[in-house]
Formats: sequence, structure tokens, C-alpha cells
Amino acid sequence: MKDAWHQPYHGRQGTSGGQQQAYSRVRLYRTSGGQARLLGVCGGIANYFGISAFWIRLATLISGVFFTVPTISGYLLLTLVLDREPEDLYDSPEQEQFWQSVHRAPAQTLSSLDKKFRSMEQRLRRIEAQVTSPGYRMDRDLRDSGPGV
Repeated sequence: MKDAWHQPYHGRQGTSGGQQQAYSRVRLYRTSGGQARLLGVCGGIANYFGISAFWIRLATLISGVFFTVPTISGYLLLTLVLDREPEDLYDSPEQEQFWQSVHRAPAQTLSSLDKKFRSMEQRLRRIEAQVTSPGYRMDRDLRDSGPGV
């Protein structure tokens, strides 16, 4: 089975009523479970942008006071349009934080990943250089020949 980190960016396959449906980690969902207060729209927006749901709820409440009809209409429209967040969208809290960082600062996340992969590539090159060196081969041959030689 593949590791969840190595899944394509467009998500894994989920099952819903026997049918398979694709869901995405970079998509906006309504929050489900204990995080949802009313219908999960504010929590979903907060999760998408990686900020506290308190601030989104507060902004919605203030907007509702001054712009009642558009706010309620928009909230209900988002309730109808957005799907519920799948239960197994993320395998760990670290994975959820990573995908939220992709939403908040994609350039910084890409730069961080690039730096990490460059470091891994340098380590791999040093290992390859050591393993392919003549001294490594000679040491290996001496070890394999046994103590009596």
C-alpha cells in the first residue's frame, strides 16, 4: 500500500455507498464532526486557510449584522455547494498542517520542499560517491574474503 504522502495532489479515492469518489486535499470542504458549530462552513473555511475558526465565525457574525441578507444567502449557498470533509482526508495532524501551509503560503512551502529535496540529493550523492569508490570495494573484498587470508 502506498504511503499517503506519495498520493497525487488531487487526492485519494474514497468510498461512498459502494461507489468510489475522488476527493482532494486542496479543496474547500465544510467541517464535519465536533468542529462544526452550525453547518460547518466557517470551520471549513478556517481549515482551508489554516487560521482559527473563531476569527472566521466572528467575521461572519459581524458581516451578518451589517449585511444580513447577503451573509445568510452566501452561508446557505456555501452549505449547498460545499461537500462535507471526508473523515480520512488526512492521516496525521502533521499532514493536515502541511496541506494548510500549501494554502497559506504556496511559494514558501515549495521553497521549503525544494531545500529539503536538495539536501537529500546531496546526501545521496555523498553515499553514491563512497559506495562507488575503489577504497570501498577493496574494504568490502577484504571483509568478504574472511579472517584466514
